[in-house]
Amino acid sequence: MYDCIIIGTGPAGLSAALNLKTYKKSFVWFGSKSLSDKVRKAEKITNYPGFPELTGQELFAHFEDHIQSAGLEITEKTVTNASLYTSSEIFSIS
Repeated sequence: MYDCIIIGTGPAGLSAALNLKTYKKSFVWFGSKSLSDKVRKAEKITNYPGFPELTGQELFAHFEDHIQSAGLEITEKTVTNASLYTSSEIFSIS
């Protein structure tokens, strides 16, 4: 049982994992360890806060460094279904 489950390893998933870690919540993070192909393949990114302009490869490297320094772990499994148990706040993930 976890406080939260994160599905996806793009920028939003990384942000969620970092915030949950900061607030000492228990969580599991599902997705690809290669993170976001869309980010990595971008030739130029000009709208990411704190970085006026950089390539996708550069941003990807920053993401990897942050994941490593925060001690985050990605569980490489594909989530195909999330179900809410009737009359509860408990979800089942498969």
